[in-house]
Amino acid sequence: MVATNPEEAVPFKDACREIPITQNTGYQWVKEGKFPQSFKIGSRRFVERGVLDAWKAEQKRRSYAQDEARRDRATEQGVADVDA
Repeated sequence: MVATNPEEAVPFKDACREIPITQNTGYQWVKEGKFPQSFKIGSRRFVERGVLDAWKAEQKRRSYAQDEARRDRATEQGVADVDA
């Protein structure tokens, strides 16, 4: 699906700034399947707002899950505070 409403299309450079990553990293991540696919309108690249927001939410969820797993391992090993 390609966004037809301009409010649903985020310029690729702005999408990268939200993460924050460089545009070159963004292009590399797209090639590697680590970042939402972009599409062109004229000579400019865009990412759909909903797809970008869902991707960001998934990254946040994964980060939270990794933090929880790290805390659980530290607790099992008897470490008092792994964030200190």
